[in-house]
Amino acid sequence: SGRAAGAAAAGSARGAGAAAAAVLNAVATGSAPKDGLVAVKIQYPDALNKMTLDLQNIRVLAAFLSKTELKFDLLSAVDELNKQIRLEFDFEREARVMDTIAHHLRHVRARIHVPRSVPGLVNRRLLIMHFLPGMPLTEAGSRIKDLSEFKRRMAKQRILTRVSEAYGRMIFGEGLFQADGHPGNILVSPGGRIGLLDYGQS
Repeated sequence: SGRAAGAAAAGSARGAGAAAAAVLNAVATGSAPKDGLVAVKIQYPDALNKMTLDLQNIRVLAAFLSKTELKFDLLSAVDELNKQIRLEFDFEREARVMDTIAHHLRHVRARIHVPRSVPGLVNRRLLIMHFLPGMPLTEAGSRIKDLSEFKRRMAKQRILTRVSEAYGRMIFGEGLFQADGHPGNILVSPGGRIGLLDYGQS
């Protein structure tokens, strides 16, 4: 109806106004990136419900296999996965963890870079953060293949040293760490600076 459409439009306008105000506040307080570049992480609509349904189906299958095929407690593993994977859908929590780790690693920012969220532009399904330049670790090998053997070895050693330093500082320093450290979540910037992405499992 016209009334419903008008209400929806008004709600959209209020949302846009709140977002604009948050951007202006971030700029005024200096918490927005100086270069204006951000990364935007958006959750698909109904993603949590679909994942929950998938996990319920997996649990049914796990219960059947545990009774008929495998002498192993699959249900406990599935229940733990169910509990842990839900953390991935709370972007407000992820932003808090990411910002905390960025603060802990601020003194080594020249070697290890963690993005920060933009205040006022985060909710459970939207996360706007500072953009980190670089290539995923999965692509780094192809980029250095034309270097001399000595330079390739030095590049690999520098990256390994900095990734090890990052996890050593997080685990043994504060006990809070990026817990999804596959190569796609590790960026390599010019000079060997590394960036760590994705804090949903932390």
